[in-house]
Amino acid sequence: MNTVFDMPIKHGNLLKVKFILSVFLFLMVLTTSSSQEESFNLDSLFLQTIPNKSYSKSSGPLVYIDKGHNNYHTLQDRFKPFGELLEYDGYKVDELEDISSLNQNQPKVLVIANAISETNVSDWNSPILQAFSEREIDTIVTWVKNGGSLLLIADHFPFPEAISNLSKAFGFTSSNSFVIKKESKKGWYSYTKHEKTLTTIGTEIIGKPKLDSIMSFTGHCFKIENKSAISVFDLNNDYMAILPKKYTNNGSEDIVMISDLTDWSQGAVATFGKGKVAFFAEAAMFTTQLYGKDKVPMGFNAPLAKNNTVFIQGILKWLTN
Repeated sequence: MNTVFDMPIKHGNLLKVKFILSVFLFLMVLTTSSSQEESFNLDSLFLQTIPNKSYSKSSGPLVYIDKGHNNYHTLQDRFKPFGELLEYDGYKVDELEDISSLNQNQPKVLVIANAISETNVSDWNSPILQAFSEREIDTIVTWVKNGGSLLLIADHFPFPEAISNLSKAFGFTSSNSFVIKKESKKGWYSYTKHEKTLTTIGTEIIGKPKLDSIMSFTGHCFKIENKSAISVFDLNNDYMAILPKKYTNNGSEDIVMISDLTDWSQGAVATFGKGKVAFFAEAAMFTTQLYGKDKVPMGFNAPLAKNNTVFIQGILKWLTN
């Protein structure tokens, strides 16, 4: 019997295969189950390892983190380490619940991470409804056009579909998927200059040209339709995407695959009117977690993610300059 890796597949084709491949989805479920994740506060010793603070304490721009869309990552839980990192780096950080108040509060950056509709909070099975109304999308788009900066983050299935209308408004077309590296059959991998998956132009744009690797933890993939956008993380034929209909492993469902991710991205930056947008298809790289019973570091606290904090600094500095 052929496996996903030796089936004759034309470039970019979508193939339907039986749940013989669900072992990969099952592995993704294990590594992303909220029952096996634990967020933790950044300790002072870790923060002291971060060189070259961007701003003196509380003198940097205001960054709002969305909490009004059933976000899986908020400042009070899974994104608390992200907020602590930004505060250490001199930013003022707060939460935003009502998108309509964007223009009143005048933040420089709005961060939206893993928003999902009320319907899908406890049901991660298709159909996945939109997390943002058309009115909210119009408000965000107008705000960015007038000079605001958006950091939009959507991890693996089901989050890409939940924000697909919002990402599409900025020229990014997401797949509601899990991305894994074929060779390792795992969702934890590094983008590197050596493999040409961490783009030179991307690191130059964010002011960190010496970065040579960034670690990612599964996520999804997207196509770039915005002509002003620059890919930071280039995927290729070493990667594949699994698009499930359900977030379970019952052995009976069909799944859809993208076997070759050449010309797909997992991170991009773009100018948009007078503003800027950065879209990343993976959330764990921006925060810290302890995974499983052995409490394995997952996020920018992982040993192989030593450059992730500098990368986050670069993204925020680009968005605020």
